[in-house]
Amino acid sequence: SFGGANSRRASVVHGPAGIGKSALGIEMAHFASVPGRLFSCSVRIVCVDSWDLTALLESIAEEVESLAGQSRVQLRPCSASSRASLQAAAPEQLWSASPCSSYELRRPPPLPTKGMGTAHHDALASIQPVRQRLKSSLKALERARPRARFLVVLDDEAGAVSGCLEVQRLLGEMLENTYHLHILILSREPVYWSLGTTKVLNIPLKGLAEADATRLFLQRVHRPLGPHDFLPTSILAAHSAGGVGAAMVPPDKAARLEAASLRLRGHPLIQRLEGHPGRIREASSRVTPGGPSLLDLAAFLEPYGELQDVPAAALSPRLL
Repeated sequence: SFGGANSRRASVVHGPAGIGKSALGIEMAHFASVPGRLFSCSVRIVCVDSWDLTALLESIAEEVESLAGQSRVQLRPCSASSRASLQAAAPEQLWSASPCSSYELRRPPPLPTKGMGTAHHDALASIQPVRQRLKSSLKALERARPRARFLVVLDDEAGAVSGCLEVQRLLGEMLENTYHLHILILSREPVYWSLGTTKVLNIPLKGLAEADATRLFLQRVHRPLGPHDFLPTSILAAHSAGGVGAAMVPPDKAARLEAASLRLRGHPLIQRLEGHPGRIREASSRVTPGGPSLLDLAAFLEPYGELQDVPAAALSPRLL
């Protein structure tokens, strides 16, 4: 979404916890920052683990300054915007003008309201020193590298971007004061509010395809699969295809994995896991010697993919 004629400067990859957003962000950062590519040596990742606006702004500023140092860009010293100046300011100077502290930021209303921008001006004005520090760093980078593009990846574990208007205003301000800055947000929820004047492109992150899901599952189980793991109709089908018994163990590991993957296609457990990597890892960790069968695990899977403990009385009899 960041390249080509229809490129966007702000994108959100959204999906449930454990679906692989953070891993995708890391891979994207490594790929895009390779010399010669779109964001050559110009990608930074920031983890958003709280709704503390000051901490978020400091983290972004530190990453931008680190990128400037890596690019040998001289940043203009500014004592008024330094971290020491921010920490030395009295709490009442920082927050008395704001109706909400950094730990009590507002969620956006369900519908836009007239004058929404001014309602949240004070929360950002109260951290003006570090805002100015970040703005100066970004402008210095663009002056020194006028043709370079920069990417900031926000791994929003806390939901601050999707849930807080102040954070959205801050990101919009960053985009409006630069020409080549791009922002990728990894979030559990989509972000439909514009960041300043920049429209956000929302991209849902879906689960793995069934073939990939079965391979991941098989790579992480702790015992071989047996007939008790499958429905009787599946066992009969496997027998007729030569997939159970002696033929169930192909000569090499790759062939065994492929044969087991084929048997798992359409299995109730695989279908209920819906290709979710985190749930697949959790379910496969329960497949242990003497543990529940795959059918038992499928029966005790919660609606959102969480596994309950399978009581011993509910375990299906072994058909070995």
